[in-house]
Amino acid sequence: MPVMFLRHGHVERPGERVYVGQLDLPLSETGRQQARCVAASLAGNTVREIRCSDLSRAREFAAIIAASLECPLVVDPVWREISLGSWEGRAMADVAREHPDAFQARGDDPAGVRPPGGEHFGDVLARVLPAMTALQAQDNGRDIVVVTHAGVIRSLCCHLEHRPWDTLFSLNIPYAGFWKPAHAPQGGCRRDTTA
Repeated sequence: MPVMFLRHGHVERPGERVYVGQLDLPLSETGRQQARCVAASLAGNTVREIRCSDLSRAREFAAIIAASLECPLVVDPVWREISLGSWEGRAMADVAREHPDAFQARGDDPAGVRPPGGEHFGDVLARVLPAMTALQAQDNGRDIVVVTHAGVIRSLCCHLEHRPWDTLFSLNIPYAGFWKPAHAPQGGCRRDTTA
């Protein structure tokens, strides 16, 4: 397959166990170092283009890689992280305490229950799957790297592996981790980590 997905690097978080979603958080210095390591690992590969989310953590990460590989960078909001609406920036424990039914419902059905004003993972899949399919159709023997977010990658992986949506949060997509759709006809996937 010509498309590889890459989660952006480590970010400056507002706190642990906080809903981030589309908050526009910057990369940390660790995240910038991860980008340089990824670029070094891709040197000599057949990468012809980098695409990325328009959120700054993905944009900066992708720009470091694209500059190092001397290949074009295309910024596209379709690759944005899931929107968590009014939960963004809030501690998960606070949301669970203040809205226990909504918190539990989303955990039970992440592809069917939206936080207020946000998206569910089914919405994310509907947004990104056509874009992935279009990129795969451009196969010319060279790879496209898409720098995106854990929620986007988890949504695609659940769909392609035919996993139940309630297993989505158990998928480990580390910072600067690659995910590449497998060639297997059943649509499996392979996750690799870098730095």
